[in-house]
Amino acid sequence: MFIHPWLNKFPIKNKSKYLIIGTHPPMPYCGQLKFYYGNSGEFWRLLDKVYPNNKLYENGCPQKKDIINFLDKRKISITDIVYKTRIAKFSIDSDMGKVEVEDLNPYLSGWVKKSKIQKIYFTSFGGKNSAKNLFKKWYKNEFGKVCRIS
Repeated sequence: MFIHPWLNKFPIKNKSKYLIIGTHPPMPYCGQLKFYYGNSGEFWRLLDKVYPNNKLYENGCPQKKDIINFLDKRKISITDIVYKTRIAKFSIDSDMGKVEVEDLNPYLSGWVKKSKIQKIYFTSFGGKNSAKNLFKKWYKNEFGKVCRIS
């Protein structure tokens, strides 16, 4: 069983207006950056192109302090929907379909209630274990009603 390595270390910030929800970092984790999307760093390279001059991706590896400053400045938080998995190894997004999800994010409800989240963005949309579909499952379990996402 794999427990998310830093989910509880980086909660959704109370002042955040925007939330990016992913699934779970690839396991075993082998990235230099011990933070969301650090296994290959491509997410940060893309954001650095969208928001130039933020230096999110310098010298071949994004720096956690630069990323956190960037996120704080724009009132963005990041979290994952999967807390525990049962699969021994998965390394890419397409493998998430094979992952046995044990538990979803136990902190999410409390964090969102304390925040000022206005929009949620998902890193994946297709497949039973996509960020969007797992969020819908979590929402139904948490609030007892279906969540419609457009």
